[in-house]
Amino acid sequence: MDVEDRLAAVRGRNIGRDHLIKRAPFQRVRDNLGIERFGAFLHLQGYTTAARASLSMNGKSIGEVACPDHICVWPNVALEPRPNQATVSIDAQPVFTGITTKTDLIVGQAAILDGSTFNGPDPAKDGIRIDVGDNAGRTLGARRFGSDNFVTGGTTAVLNMGGFGGRTSGPKKTVTAPDPALYDYWREGAAFSYAIPVPDGKWTVTIHSFEPRNTGSPMMSVSANGKLVVRPFNVSDAAGGSLKGLARSFPVKVKDGLLKLDIAATGGKAVVTAIEVTK
Repeated sequence: MDVEDRLAAVRGRNIGRDHLIKRAPFQRVRDNLGIERFGAFLHLQGYTTAARASLSMNGKSIGEVACPDHICVWPNVALEPRPNQATVSIDAQPVFTGITTKTDLIVGQAAILDGSTFNGPDPAKDGIRIDVGDNAGRTLGARRFGSDNFVTGGTTAVLNMGGFGGRTSGPKKTVTAPDPALYDYWREGAAFSYAIPVPDGKWTVTIHSFEPRNTGSPMMSVSANGKLVVRPFNVSDAAGGSLKGLARSFPVKVKDGLLKLDIAATGGKAVVTAIEVTK
């Protein structure tokens, strides 16, 4: 309903001002993981009744996008290592600012804005870490792991499935590792990949894995930016058995701001519990 239709509705049906304001365009900006960011890039969503919306970060325009189903998405927005102010706006819209009589409205024009502040880390100092398989992320000591993101393929799994009233599906399992909590969740599959936004330069990547079952272990390999960096190996044999944590590290050189990791397995499913990218 446009402005003229709303005016006609008020004249004919005496609809109150509050009802009309609720029907005017609105928007909200959010990110599921709060203001403390684990990585140098942000997957930002806006919610609006408008068809399109624009994003600016720290006063710089990121761009305008369409908002199908009232959801606007800006993927991989770069953050600076400081508080970052994100502002989402839609074009000036008719707004109803008052009613002078039962049949007359005061109509003006206003841009609708919403925003939030996100604290960006310093990747060179803090690293980029992913708690694979976990939708929430976690902090382990001085290391902060973001949620499982930037991934294609595979399925997630949990070590100890919770139930009603705190019950579990069986005896609690514990992984022997320096940080056992890092193995609470994982992603597995014959093949899956990560495309992680990483600043250009030389980095060290660490892949954490383990064998969660007693039925044998597949041969697992890792490629970085199309180059084989971890040759096929048996995770269980290398770790000394199932439910024992294992880490493999290798150097990479990132160009064009993207690190592509391909994880593959033969004879079963590859398992990854965490990824760390550090200087």
